[in-house]
Amino acid sequence: MEYYSEKIVNEIRKTREDYDNVIYRLSSNRIIIESLSDKCPEYEDVWEAINSIRYALNEDMARLPTIRRLQIYQSGSDIGEDGRHLFQGDFDNSRLLDSSEWLNETIDGQEFLSKYQRISQLYNGVEAYLKISIQSQEAFQSAVEIGRELSGTVYLTNRENIVIASSEKNMDNINVQSILPEDISLYKTGRIRENNKIMTMEYSVDDNWDIWLLVPSNQFGNQVRNSKIVVGITLFGYGVFASVILSVLLSKVFGRLHNLGEKMEQIKDDISFVDVPEKYDEVTLLEIKYNSMIQKLSNTIDEMAEVKSQKQRFEFKNMESQINPHFLYNTLGVMRWEALETQNQKLVTMIDNLTTFYRLSLNKGYGLLTVAQEFKLVEAYINIQQIRWDNVVDVQISIDSEVRGIIIPKMILQPLVENIWLHGNITAEGNRKIKVSAKDDYSYVELQIWDNGDGIQEEILETLNLNYDLDRDISGIGIRFIRNILKYYYGSNFIYEVVSNQQTGTLVCIKVPKEMGEII
Repeated sequence: MEYYSEKIVNEIRKTREDYDNVIYRLSSNRIIIESLSDKCPEYEDVWEAINSIRYALNEDMARLPTIRRLQIYQSGSDIGEDGRHLFQGDFDNSRLLDSSEWLNETIDGQEFLSKYQRISQLYNGVEAYLKISIQSQEAFQSAVEIGRELSGTVYLTNRENIVIASSEKNMDNINVQSILPEDISLYKTGRIRENNKIMTMEYSVDDNWDIWLLVPSNQFGNQVRNSKIVVGITLFGYGVFASVILSVLLSKVFGRLHNLGEKMEQIKDDISFVDVPEKYDEVTLLEIKYNSMIQKLSNTIDEMAEVKSQKQRFEFKNMESQINPHFLYNTLGVMRWEALETQNQKLVTMIDNLTTFYRLSLNKGYGLLTVAQEFKLVEAYINIQQIRWDNVVDVQISIDSEVRGIIIPKMILQPLVENIWLHGNITAEGNRKIKVSAKDDYSYVELQIWDNGDGIQEEILETLNLNYDLDRDISGIGIRFIRNILKYYYGSNFIYEVVSNQQTGTLVCIKVPKEMGEII
């Protein structure tokens, strides 16, 4: 039982460490620290600071969906509160510790495990702490599973002996004393106690948590008996098999070594000529050399894949860093002021859309946006083009409410919309239309862009639907990178299709899962 107990304890510690790492990392996050501490004299500054904090928290919640709440309680900051992630005012100073234990709390009628962590390095008189909340049964369900080798029940308890997770459903928040066959004081950590045909073992996770393993007594007797039978049959079979193999090897090994020497001599002239049959693979030296070669090839492939991944990440970052955002925003601010002075409302509208476009596309270096923000970015770009071309295109934009808050990679739609103006001849005379939509498709989000422009040539369309090389330039740098951005965040779990006809127009469909996996 000790083996199973140690295995379960290690899984619990590993699971808890994942959540601990989240709160430790966020408590020293540079963006959160600056957003809380910096002065925000204008409403736009407050809104930008709140959004920056939301992005940082939502990225970790996307990676660990079992996190139910990530909240910041602060005082002395200019940004106030949003009622979901940020709270302001007097708070419990006893929580303001460098780090707290995991505590049982009742929030809105539900039981949670919560942990508090001081946010370090704040300035301008700001104090704050971060709170993470999880539902313990959901979070530790897989960690307390006993496995197929043994039948029994596992209970994870806190220092008050209250069950916080178990392998049996609907047992949380119950005192473990009501489950044990004897008084809890009779049990010693790490020792097995048998009573009423039940073997019980308490094992410590740390000073605050313990596990209790309850197993029927007959489990071990059956295991020992079955193990003896299996070992006996296995040893007998190995004895017979070894005798046969040894007799065969002794008669043929020298002949095989001679033939192997002749094959190795042929490598001098043409390595492709050598083809060692599988019947020679029992020669130890050949196995070692062959395995060494395979290992080197595997290492080389892994290194090439890592280099390619690093190259992609560098190119993504390089695209974002081509514009100095501070210089750009300051310049746009001056232009807007000049336009207001001259009462040029059309120019003011264009500058506002351009500011929105670059704020969302740069996004402080973050690679993710919500669907609603991505559509706001696209809408800003379309508004600029409509002003340029005097609203000659009929544009329709729609988003299902269920997908507005789903997180997706940024800039996967705007390059496609831009391509319509660049290559689709959409401003020509006639009833020209563009439709951009986001739909809920069960566990996926379906993004569509349709236009009735000139369409795409067949040879180019075929290339767009293939995973072509990054260095090929078909429709601009944005179009070339969309498939690679999707692959970077979703692996192979996405759909990217382009359907086009030069008479009826073009439809681009992108389908991605609602929950993003671990990001490389």
